[in-house]
Amino acid sequence: MTRISTVLLTSVLSIASATMFAEPQSYLDMDNGYKWYRVTSRVFMNGPVVSLKQSSQVLKHINTYQLGGRGQWTFYDTAFIRASGHYGWTWDGRYKEATFKGNAKGHTYDVDGALGYYFCVYDLNRLVPPPDPAVELTKTDKRTPSLWIAPIFGWSFDSLNVKGENMRAKLTGEQFNNLNNINARQQLNGPFLGVDILFQLKSFTEFLFAYEFHYASWHGNRIIKGADYGHPPFGYTTGFSNKRHMNGVVGNVFKLTNSYTFSDTWKLGAELKYQFYSGDNGKYKQTKTPISPLITYKEVNQFWWLSFGMTIFVGGVF
Repeated sequence: MTRISTVLLTSVLSIASATMFAEPQSYLDMDNGYKWYRVTSRVFMNGPVVSLKQSSQVLKHINTYQLGGRGQWTFYDTAFIRASGHYGWTWDGRYKEATFKGNAKGHTYDVDGALGYYFCVYDLNRLVPPPDPAVELTKTDKRTPSLWIAPIFGWSFDSLNVKGENMRAKLTGEQFNNLNNINARQQLNGPFLGVDILFQLKSFTEFLFAYEFHYASWHGNRIIKGADYGHPPFGYTTGFSNKRHMNGVVGNVFKLTNSYTFSDTWKLGAELKYQFYSGDNGKYKQTKTPISPLITYKEVNQFWWLSFGMTIFVGGVF
C-alpha cells in the first residue's frame, strides 16, 4: 500500500512540475527582414456597347525591407496575449494594367494581435520523477521537452502603398509622364482564428508552427494625385481614379518560427511567414470623373493577395 501511495504521489508531483517548469514564455523582440508581395484585382465592366471583362491591376515582384517588433505576455501560466507590427520600405516592384506598365516604389505596414491559451499535450516531466526541491535550478535546467497546442483568436491589418514610376505603354513603350504620380493603395483587415503548435527542447530551443484562417475586408484604389485624367488609350471621358472594395475575403496564413534562449534572458530566432488571400464580387467606384455612360455595370470580380516574408529577431524573455 505504501509503495502504491508513493507511485501516485510521484505522478501527481510530476504533473505539477510540468505545469511549473515548462510554461510558454513571455517575450519582447525586435526584428527585421524581407517581404515579397503580389496583389491582383480584376474589374468587370459591361454596357450596351462596351464590355471589359479582364481589366486587371497587378502589383507584382514588390520587394520590401521591413523593421518591427513583437511581444507576448503569458498570464495564468498558459493564457497569453500576443501582438506584432512592422513598417517596410519597397525598393523595387512592378505595376501593370491593361495598356500600361511601370515600376512601383512605396512603403508597407502591418499590425496584428491575438489572444490564446496553451494546452500541454506532452511533457517529459510527466514521465520522470520531479527534481530534488532542495536543489536550486536555473531556467535552462527547468526546461524539459514538451509539446503545446493553443487555439487563438485575433485581428490583423496589412497595407501596401506604392507609387507608379516610369509609366509607359505595354506595346509601344511610349512614356506616359502624366501617370508617374499614380498612387495605388491596398489594405486588408479583419478577424482570424488559428492554432499554434509549440515544441520546446531542454536546450531552450523552440519550434512554433502557426496556422490562421482570416476573414477580411479589402480596400484598394488607383488615384492620380492632384488630377483625374486618363491617358490617350482611354481618353478623358471615362475618368481614371477609382476605389475598389470587397468584403468576405478569405485568407490562409502559415508561420514557422525557430528561437533559442541563452543566458536565461535573451532570445534569438527567425521566422518564415506565408499569406494568401482571395475573394470575388467586390465593388468598383469612380472617385471624380463619372464613368462613361456606355458602361452600366461594374464590379471587382476577382482579387488575390500573396506575400512571403523572412525575419530575424532578437529580444528578451521574462
